[in-house]
Amino acid sequence: MRAEAPARFIEIQYFRQWWLISAMLLPAALFGYGIVQQIFLGKPFGDHPLPDVGLLLAFVAFLVFFMWFFLALRLETEVSADGLYYKFRGIHFKRQILRWDEIEVAESVLYKPILEYGGWGIRYGFHGKAYSVSGNKGVQVKTRSGVKILIGTQQPDELMQTLRLYFPVSR
Repeated sequence: MRAEAPARFIEIQYFRQWWLISAMLLPAALFGYGIVQQIFLGKPFGDHPLPDVGLLLAFVAFLVFFMWFFLALRLETEVSADGLYYKFRGIHFKRQILRWDEIEVAESVLYKPILEYGGWGIRYGFHGKAYSVSGNKGVQVKTRSGVKILIGTQQPDELMQTLRLYFPVSR
């Protein structure tokens, strides 16, 4: 008979809001317009136009670096027997961990991302540090040293249910 595996929670969230993708496509469209104007129609693009090769390289650099980097960003959250792990892939090089013996309080919260933290991503606010991608639901953790960390989630009930298996959470 096999022993039951420890409970785990894993969530991966991406930045996929329509308005954010639109904001990224706007500069790409401007580059595309400039390429068509300058290379295909022979009209210089701008007051001090780049050489054709420079314009193409700038466009490729924008697509490869900015858009790829931004679309590859993601928040990874995991609950395991060791503790609560989180990582903003693309920014953190290794997973961050809040071990169970470091946590004083963990509770499910509704928050106002823009008012309380200035938006989404890795943010600092009056309520501590926040790691979020979208929405307004999360888990607020307070460590024994007084540090507050909010981890945004699209699955607050499942996350809290798994947390309760390892740690006595307040809600």
